[in-house]
Amino acid sequence: MGSTSTPVTVTLINGTTGAVTYQKVINSLPANESYYYDQSLETNLPDGWYGSATVTAGPGGSVAVVGNQFTGLMAC
Repeated sequence: MGSTSTPVTVTLINGTTGAVTYQKVINSLPANESYYYDQSLETNLPDGWYGSATVTAGPGGSVAVVGNQFTGLMAC
């Protein structure tokens, strides 16, 4: 989103302690591009991790976020 590329940071916050568990930095997200981030594929989180995320753009940048949360087994 926006008219120029921007750095974006996804901050994952522990649901029990409120502490930052991990930050994923996307150095230069191009303008009008989307980025798919699947936290279940994140190797920097412990098994069973749960919490919330904040997403911020660098100075002068802007982002829009859509979050989908799934718990338990998924039926196909």
